[in-house]
Amino acid sequence: MPEPRDAALARALLDAERHGIISAAQRAAIEQLAEPGPAPVEPPRGVNPVTVAYGLGAAAVIYALGWFLADRWKSLGPWGIAGVGALYALLCAATARVVAREGFRTAAGIATLLAAALVPLIVFGVGHGAGLWPASNPAYCGTWGWPFPECVSERITLELVAVAAALIAIRIRAFGPIALIPFTILATLAFDLHIAIWESDRGAATGGWNLLTAASIVATVAYLVDRRQSPEEDYARWGWLTASYVGVIALGALWNAYDEYHPLLGAVAVVIVTLAVWLRRRSVLLVGVGTTLWFIGWLASKYFKGTLVFPLALAGLGVATIIVAVWVQRRGFLRRSGDAADRRVPLGATLFIVPAFLAAFMHTDARARDHEARVSQRTQQRAARARDRMAPKPTAPNGTAETTGGDKP
Repeated sequence: MPEPRDAALARALLDAERHGIISAAQRAAIEQLAEPGPAPVEPPRGVNPVTVAYGLGAAAVIYALGWFLADRWKSLGPWGIAGVGALYALLCAATARVVAREGFRTAAGIATLLAAALVPLIVFGVGHGAGLWPASNPAYCGTWGWPFPECVSERITLELVAVAAALIAIRIRAFGPIALIPFTILATLAFDLHIAIWESDRGAATGGWNLLTAASIVATVAYLVDRRQSPEEDYARWGWLTASYVGVIALGALWNAYDEYHPLLGAVAVVIVTLAVWLRRRSVLLVGVGTTLWFIGWLASKYFKGTLVFPLALAGLGVATIIVAVWVQRRGFLRRSGDAADRRVPLGATLFIVPAFLAAFMHTDARARDHEARVSQRTQQRAARARDRMAPKPTAPNGTAETTGGDKP
């Protein structure tokens, strides 16, 4: 039976003192450091009853606020909306301060997150009350050639306010999930900026490259945060989660727009899985595994339908992969610490910004491709309407042609 860890540590310290490696005072100081500190007042973060209760409480607060505002939106007016938002924000901030004083760090972080999320609502009410923004966007917003600053200035202002509020909240209280606000808004800002620069259509090709640009920028910032954050709080996790989500949507849009590039999905899957191993990020690994299964399913349906060679070869490849993984571990090739300082990739942050440059390079082709798709769609719709008009009308039981509602006088 193995010796308990504390007993083994005490024996090692006594041997070190006996051999003159450390003094008796040093041994006593080390043993004092090893003594357990006070028990935490709340369990660590994770899926447990306490954190579930925190999440349900936060959801109830958001739902109650949304219900109240939806029911009283017109009667409150913009200044009333700002006042209600400020009241809720102050209540959440006071709650965070009280529970943090009692040692409940997770509860304080969630309350701080709610307070930061309410700041854009306050600015929204103040902006409309002061007449800075119109009651509704002009009708031409959302159509081709719409003026970008006029149609999205309000949204971008609120997004920048949300980022500033989140960064201030993180400065006040270290809580990782607050970083989800700036990372999510960074993705939307990058998407809007790409549209403003390139005046992009809303087709599958241009939309896919726009989304890939947003995912690339978010991943670059997440990597820079990953390299510089302290080990106490993981802010980069929420950046990788956002980049992974936006990247999956981008891959789906590009898959629908570029049939000839489907074979490249295998290489993309290998790159994503490799990055996940280097970064040690589960969200990136999940995208890589999903992309790999996506590519395998496409291969099976495209080239190996109705044959037993492919599943047998795939099973053999899986077994070989497991054997190679065991061999690599036994040879000691994976003895990396796994901390933030060790999450390095070749070329650093430059590697993650490459997809944004690729999107800029492919933009002209994407616009032409989307234009052709729209022309083809309109042609098919006109042909379908022509076939409907030329189709023979059904005959009634008395031998006369039936008339539709539009044929009646």
